[in-house]
Amino acid sequence: MANSLTNNSRDNTGPRAVIAEAPVPIFDPVTPEGRRARWALLVTSLVTLVCLLAAILSEHYLKPWRMYQREYKALLAVKAQAEGKKTPPFKAEIKQITSASLGVTDRCTTCHLAVDDPSMAKEAEPFRSHPKWVLDLHPIEKFGCASCHGGQGLATSTDDAHGHVPHWEDMLIPAGYYEAGCGGCHTFLRVPGEESLARGARLFESKDCFACHRIDGRGRGNGPDLSEFGARRIQEDWHQKHLVLQERSPDEIWQESYGPLDPSEIGAINAYLGGLVRAPKLIEAKAAFLSKGCLGCHRINGVGGEDGPDLSAAGRKNIAKLDFSMIRGKHDLAGWHKAHLKAPAQVVPDSQMPQPTLDDKRLDLVTLYLLSLRDETASMNRWPTDRLEALRLGEREFVDDGESLFNAFCNGCHGPEGFGARFGVSTQAFPAIAHPEFLAIASNRFIRQSLMDGRTGRRMPAWGAKEGGLRVKEVDALVEYLRSRMPSAPSWEEVSSVTPDPALGARLYRETCAVCHGVKGEGAIGPALSHQVFQRTVEPQFIYRMLTMGRADTAMGSQPRFDARDMASVIRYVRSWRKEAPLKLPALPPERSTENGEAVYARSCASCHGRQGEGGIASSVTSFVLLASASDGFMAAAVKLGRCVPPRLLPGDAARALEAPKVSDQELADAIEYLRRLGRFDAKQSRGRPARGDAANGSVLFAQACAGCHGNGGRGGSAPELANAALLAAATDGYLEASIIRGRPSVGMPAFGNDSISYKKLIAGQVDDIVCYMRTM
Repeated sequence: MANSLTNNSRDNTGPRAVIAEAPVPIFDPVTPEGRRARWALLVTSLVTLVCLLAAILSEHYLKPWRMYQREYKALLAVKAQAEGKKTPPFKAEIKQITSASLGVTDRCTTCHLAVDDPSMAKEAEPFRSHPKWVLDLHPIEKFGCASCHGGQGLATSTDDAHGHVPHWEDMLIPAGYYEAGCGGCHTFLRVPGEESLARGARLFESKDCFACHRIDGRGRGNGPDLSEFGARRIQEDWHQKHLVLQERSPDEIWQESYGPLDPSEIGAINAYLGGLVRAPKLIEAKAAFLSKGCLGCHRINGVGGEDGPDLSAAGRKNIAKLDFSMIRGKHDLAGWHKAHLKAPAQVVPDSQMPQPTLDDKRLDLVTLYLLSLRDETASMNRWPTDRLEALRLGEREFVDDGESLFNAFCNGCHGPEGFGARFGVSTQAFPAIAHPEFLAIASNRFIRQSLMDGRTGRRMPAWGAKEGGLRVKEVDALVEYLRSRMPSAPSWEEVSSVTPDPALGARLYRETCAVCHGVKGEGAIGPALSHQVFQRTVEPQFIYRMLTMGRADTAMGSQPRFDARDMASVIRYVRSWRKEAPLKLPALPPERSTENGEAVYARSCASCHGRQGEGGIASSVTSFVLLASASDGFMAAAVKLGRCVPPRLLPGDAARALEAPKVSDQELADAIEYLRRLGRFDAKQSRGRPARGDAANGSVLFAQACAGCHGNGGRGGSAPELANAALLAAATDGYLEASIIRGRPSVGMPAFGNDSISYKKLIAGQVDDIVCYMRTM
């Protein structure tokens, strides 16, 4: 093997021989090839040197942050020279803020060098300082910049730091919307709607509160500065304490600038004070949002509807996933929100969102509020108090008076005035819930139950049952607010002072009353008004109360269209049926027992009027309006003298005899006292007299008169769905009867109790038949 190796190494044909025999290039500088090589080496060296010099210049002189720092250093020198001082030392370097407690590492102050220098308050960016109060509340060394303003805190180039780079979702909050950064941590509480906020501000000024207090530098006097008052909890008794101070103080300013306030004024001022949190534009923006009904469809921080997307992180949307194809102008998050608010279906195809009615100012404000919804994911120990109270303790971000709740949750669908709406590609009509026609027949119980249980299959959620819905006291506040929208009825003094018109009274009775009470007052759905016991015991004020307030959950609604003359004329016409002199009303014993009255009522009255007076084959006797209007003597006369007109009886009941109850005066007094106690719960318990009709005949009548709008079997159509379990559970037979008879002209529902060339008039029995059929749906 050694010989073979030795022999191979001497082989002149091997690789080594080839390499050894290869020519060695010689670069002779005299030859053309040599000169070219020398020039190539020189050019390459020069290019390399230029690149190195460019890199040195770029890194140490031309970096934007270095240019800003040289400019800032020169600015410091100019200011020092103008003040006759020595130029302060300044070192050019990357500036970095690190806060381990908040997890902040931020280099924004590398360019924004004067954020904490008050002398730079009037300089242009990036050298303008923050207001002192901002730094007092949020020290720069603790919070940094990106935690409030967004962007990429570790970056040192403009585009990178502002987040205008691929795959960075938290872009710098756009110019003009800087207060949106507050929403990264804060959840401002108890913010009112626009109208309440503006009213509170007007009252604060008109009541001369600035005589003692200052807000953002405005005001006079030595009272506490209220600029940040909204960050603290308002004492409910502040007005009473001020009145005590006014009485005790010798200072003239207390006598000149303070005085009593009514509860509505105190509430409005409280709402205004609650918004004083050093972010006035953001509070104004939240108030604008809470005035447009957006919470009816959208949820924020766990509260609101579910028809639309959750907006809790609307200020951190990933713009890479947003469609800007239909949007002109700047393609940033503010531009997308603004375009979406202007034309929802154009930006998001097939959107069911109605187009909000926003002028340019409110469009900008709502955009600001949406940008503020930044859904901070920091640990709970970093949350400010207001965020902790909202997300963990259930404090509301909105005030809970009825008007503010309606604006925040309801008017997006039901219209800003509550008069109904239809919008977008939806075929559903949203009913008028604040219209007098609806409120005239809808009881508080019906409205409350509708709010609590919603409408199955429709966009009306069950606000009292769903997570993130309304609390019981908020539902009650909404009911009270809607009821307050009823127009004021003429007073009894006005009605009694006008001269009745018999012809007018006869016409109005025929048009509005006869279908229920009979053409001659003989009774049908409603009681017999021509019955002589009623005629000889009733007072005009009783009829007046029925006309102005109605009888909840029965077919007897109020008459908001009647003026004083109308009412006086109808009352005179009804009383014209009296044929004999008035009767003296019975006098009942003053000492009464509700326990005994309960037993008397169960034995003698419940079979007709219901177990708790809610109504049976006879009308309800626990109606608030009835008990507030009827004297003990009037009720006793009805029992002792009898006013029973047999109703349409159910099959098999025809032979049942209706006998007047046999009770003593003491038992009657006890039973009346028991009814008055039950009447305190009327708004939630009363159900009214059930309709007595033929469902089979009602089916035929429904197909002829109702199906064209409400659909066959009450399912579908252009009008509300009637075959809806939640609706039928909330609606009494009286409410359904009144809706058919009186109609809802504001939403196109005709009044079938009146004559018309467009449809056939329905009589009382036919209305009852339709209602009985509806109960089978």
